[in-house]
Formats: sequence, structure tokens, C-alpha cells
Amino acid sequence: MVDAERERLLGSLGIVRPFALYPAQTWPHKNHLRLIGALRKLHDRGVIVDLMCTGAPNEHTVAVETAVGSAGLREHMRLLGYVSEHQLKALYASARCLIMPTLFEAAGGFGPVAEAFLAGVPVACSNVTSLPEQVGDAALLFDPLDEDAIAGALERLWADAGLRDELVRQGRENIRRFSWERVARTFRAHYRRLAGRPMDPDDVALLAACAEF
Repeated sequence: MVDAERERLLGSLGIVRPFALYPAQTWPHKNHLRLIGALRKLHDRGVIVDLMCTGAPNEHTVAVETAVGSAGLREHMRLLGYVSEHQLKALYASARCLIMPTLFEAAGGFGPVAEAFLAGVPVACSNVTSLPEQVGDAALLFDPLDEDAIAGALERLWADAGLRDELVRQGRENIRRFSWERVARTFRAHYRRLAGRPMDPDDVALLAACAEF
């Protein structure tokens, strides 16, 4: 995406300042309310973070919007609602970081984190369910039940350019584990093992990586 197109798409959303990104509908387990509390703690300390949240509205959106207003964050935390594919790509391409305080993610369900890795966006996410295994050392992890922990991770990522660069590098390395070619080769190795057929060094290496993962 060229810079002019990205700027046009961000302009269509009214975005003019650096921002963190959280792409998730406002279901309770997505934990927007604690994220609001964490953002308020940062602002009280003079750490001003703008946060853009995407996701089609649902029955919980009004409660989240009310909490944003009560925290005095309407200028800094915006619920953009549903955005187009092109707008979402522009958001990923421009975000300073991605914050993901979800309380639960199904195995394999780390879509926003994977998208961030692919887009070169540094990540801070919950240390719950499948996420720690999926991100490895490529993201900052925090307790999603602890507003101070969320705030601390977001502050580190927001303020430390060197940390962001290192996490981007590790994220790009990490996402290579999930290519379709690698998945196919891994399944082939498992089939060979289960069938008692000879395995080549690539099969052995893939199975060893699965054991670590």
C-alpha cells in the first residue's frame, strides 16, 4: 500500500496522530473495560496513548462507549466500528503497536497477532490460553486481569522504539512457522511417523519443533 493511499484511508477514519490498535468486537471476553482502565492509568501518569478499536458493533458496544466517556478518554480511545478491508490494512500499516488484552483465545485463533506480525507491527498480548505458545518471544505478555500489567506493557511498547524494532524482527521470524508450506510438510512428517515410514532430516526437525511448540 503506497503512502498516499494509506494516508487517504486513515484520513477517512479521522486519524491524524500515532495510535495503538486493538481489532476486536466488544464481546466481554475481549476485555475492553480493563483496557480502558489501563489507558486511564497511563494518561494519569502523563503517558498519552491514542487507541483505535475496530469491530462491528454488538450489544456490548454501548457499555464500552459509556466506559470510555466515564474515563474521560473520548478524545483518545475511539471505537471505529466495522472498517473495510483496505482501511484495516491501512490501520495495520500505520499502528505503532497492537495491544490484545483478550481473556480467551481458541487454539489457532490468534488472527490479529498473526496479522500484526505479517504487517511488521509490534505486539503486546495476554498470557492466556494458546497465545504464549503461539507468540513465543515475539510479543510482550501480560496478565489480562491486571490493569497495571496491561498499562505497563502498553507503556513499554509505546515509548521504546528499540523494543518495538526487536519485536517486529522476532514477529517476522515467528510467523514463518505458520506458512501453509510448513503446515503441509509437518502433516507429511506426522503421517510418515504414524505409518512407520522412513523420515528424512526435514521430517525429524519439524516434529522436534512441534514438540517444543
